[in-house]
Amino acid sequence: MASLAKVRAKGDATTDLDAFRHAAANAVFALTVQRELCAFRSQADMVRRYAIPSDVTARVGVSR
Repeated sequence: MASLAKVRAKGDATTDLDAFRHAAANAVFALTVQRELCAFRSQADMVRRYAIPSDVTARVGVSR
């Protein structure tokens, strides 16, 4: 998430944001699986706590 936020803050049009979004979505997917294994069923708290952007959550579970 931090890398994605840095790229967005720069506003650099040449940077491939899609690669950063995909990496962030993979991290969110892994965190979601870990939370579900620990019996935390609601992901809304996780999304708020870690300020996960909607364009990242839209890519969770999508493979390239």
